[in-house]
Amino acid sequence: MCFKRPTNRHQLTLIFKKAMNKNPLIEVLGDKFQVNIDTVEFSVSDVHVPSLGVTKMTTTSPDGEALAMSTNRKPIAGAHQRHPLQVRYRQLREHFGKNGVLFVEGSLFGFRYGQNVHTSARLRSGCVAALRRIRDQIGFTSTTEVWERWKGGDIELYRVDLAVNFDLGSESAVRALIKRLAHQLIGRNTNCHAYDGYVSLAPQRARKYCVAGYAKGPQLRSKLNRSKSDVNFARLVSECQSLLRVEVRLRRPELKKLGLSRAMDWTPERARDVFRQYVGKLPALNVTSGPVSEDEFNAIPPKLRSVFFLHKLGADLASIFPARTLARYRAKFRILGIDIACPNLESAPLNASLSIHPVRTPKWLIDAGMAPPKVRRMAPSTTKA
Repeated sequence: MCFKRPTNRHQLTLIFKKAMNKNPLIEVLGDKFQVNIDTVEFSVSDVHVPSLGVTKMTTTSPDGEALAMSTNRKPIAGAHQRHPLQVRYRQLREHFGKNGVLFVEGSLFGFRYGQNVHTSARLRSGCVAALRRIRDQIGFTSTTEVWERWKGGDIELYRVDLAVNFDLGSESAVRALIKRLAHQLIGRNTNCHAYDGYVSLAPQRARKYCVAGYAKGPQLRSKLNRSKSDVNFARLVSECQSLLRVEVRLRRPELKKLGLSRAMDWTPERARDVFRQYVGKLPALNVTSGPVSEDEFNAIPPKLRSVFFLHKLGADLASIFPARTLARYRAKFRILGIDIACPNLESAPLNASLSIHPVRTPKWLIDAGMAPPKVRRMAPSTTKA
């Protein structure tokens, strides 16, 4: 194999790093991308629930003293019989004879509109709207002052899922991107889950958070048989076949760490910042693939070329180099934007010109009453006094 001697190795290295060390999901987000809040788990206090009509459980002390009472979950049907909310009621000993705590879990906007693909980033309004509908169905009571607290965001959060939809042009492109990302996560021995059309980064078994990406089209197609008569839902399914859905799922410990454990802490701007922060934890798609190209060879310093060739050939570097030496090589290759911790791919990478862009709620879905209306901010008045 014969390559030309590079005239400006530093410039070639920068070009190589720029081409290889990109996370396309971060690059295309922009400043005002749409975040869709999906599953939320929250609780509100000072609530009296007469009866949910489900089994109750009482916790007692060894002396037989009642310490707490809680109910099993009761599903509350959502719009078009899709996306039900699960509610349960709990009273501690100090609550006996008084109001207790109501727990709610599910897709807030999916429950209200019958679909959870395109929702809203306004968490507080979503929680309050869900509480109103739950009140109408199970008949819980609370005072006006308590409702005002809820409207102000005095709602405890235990889980919040943030999602952004990316259009890749085709379902095959979505699956290829997911497969490539799964290859890198598994190659790095990262805690993750991966199967057909789905991959997630799940550190500590997702006890605090996880970042998932999956093909939205196949998931919706599986629900279409139950909604064949719904023309609008069928149209939504057809438009989602090329969507990659990326979700950031935050649990209670992570919400506390971020200072976002109450609904009042959330704004659309904060939701965008959090999504960008956690999607940035996904590894950039800088996995090498195929045989050594001339541009790659010229960009690699001479002292690293033998290691690079071994990596490209699929050799087990851990069995060739001592651990400290291999760690040093990995650090040097990271500077170049190359991940030698992940095995080389046989096939060529995705086309660099592949179109990836975040998607906003289509207007027809809003007009059909199946998505939240856009909130227009009033421009500041310029009228002189």
